[in-house]
Amino acid sequence: MPLLSGSRLFTRFFLALLLMALGLATVLGVVFYMERSRAMAELVVDRWAPALRAAAGIWTLDDPPPLRDTVVLQSEQRPPGAGAVPVYAARLGSLRDVLAERGLPPRNLAVDTHQRPAVLWIELAPGPAGHPRWYGIREPSVEPSPPQRILAVTGGVVLMAAALAWWLARWLTRPLDALRQRMARFRPGQTLGEAEAPLPGASEEVLAIDEAWQTLAKRLTRFEQERALMLAGVSHDLRSPLGRIQLAASLLPDTPEVAQRRASIERNVQVADQLIQGFLDHARIGALALDQAVDVVQVARQVVLQRHDAAEAAGFALRAELPPALVLPHSHPQLLERLLANLVDNALQYGGSPVVVRAGTQGPRFWLEVQDGGPGIPADQHEQVLQAFYRGDPGRARPGSGLGLAIVREAALRLGATLTLRNGSPGFTVRLEGPLDP
Repeated sequence: MPLLSGSRLFTRFFLALLLMALGLATVLGVVFYMERSRAMAELVVDRWAPALRAAAGIWTLDDPPPLRDTVVLQSEQRPPGAGAVPVYAARLGSLRDVLAERGLPPRNLAVDTHQRPAVLWIELAPGPAGHPRWYGIREPSVEPSPPQRILAVTGGVVLMAAALAWWLARWLTRPLDALRQRMARFRPGQTLGEAEAPLPGASEEVLAIDEAWQTLAKRLTRFEQERALMLAGVSHDLRSPLGRIQLAASLLPDTPEVAQRRASIERNVQVADQLIQGFLDHARIGALALDQAVDVVQVARQVVLQRHDAAEAAGFALRAELPPALVLPHSHPQLLERLLANLVDNALQYGGSPVVVRAGTQGPRFWLEVQDGGPGIPADQHEQVLQAFYRGDPGRARPGSGLGLAIVREAALRLGATLTLRNGSPGFTVRLEGPLDP
């Protein structure tokens, strides 16, 4: 899953922190800019107010004298080069307010940016002497330039906030991601140690979740072991009377009227024995420890070789198309043998010729499939046939326990693989795909 996927907790944390930091930086930047504009406006007005009063004819003896270098320009009309004050010029807006507080309420402001420095024109009410209404002052600090430095500082603050939000989001979500990976690596039947290594940097809440999960995983492992032990005991107790029944049947008189009944008894004993074996295989799949490196190719060749003669006798072409080697570092040979054996047996029993076993890799993943030339399974039954004891549609009903594909699905779950069923024209394929190192 991509790191910035919208469904990830990291992305939501990061965006929330980034938006909060962006909003805070914007508010602080605006407040700082407005306060700075106000301070600059007060300095400008304190410098030019006496000169403006004198030029407008409203200077009194109580006012401080104008400074020598404060030359006020005058015009009866707005100068042609003077334009309206830009919206972003907050400093000039503050200047308007300060002028009004100093007794010089301006009717209008205009800026001539064609001159250097720019000339700020202020329209004042005419004084007693009827002097011109527009007064211009040359003051570089009132040029309506965008607040580039403030924007640059705000941008830098936003970038720093983004980096901090990224780090904080990773710091908060890394223990959860580590817990997710630990849980994803767990397979039913896997034995956990007495205490797993604590998650680095995890909070108390995450550690509590980890502890609860480990307790649940240990209970699940114990349940799987107890189930396997119980089924093994039941199968042993059942096979003993079945063996005695079969022995008694073999001791029956070899007469024509008894032979048919003896064959029926032996056939039913064999079916019961196969059903018990299916139960055992289903239970053992969940109890095997995946702690061995197993070559899938070697196991597949062994399964094909063991069934080659039986396939030829039934008129099936059975072959394997395999790479030189395909090693799963965390598996078990019995698990892979049961998986492949059930797939090949199902293909030989329910499918058609030819039956082909294939395997390979795609990057960090492996795939394994068994294909036959039979009629396949209706698409609306693909999910049901993976359930225990489901026998498929009546057209394919043949003797069996109904546990074959259920055992395959259990094995696929143990390997962290996905199981897909696909109909061809004709043909039927069962395919597993999973990580080489889950």
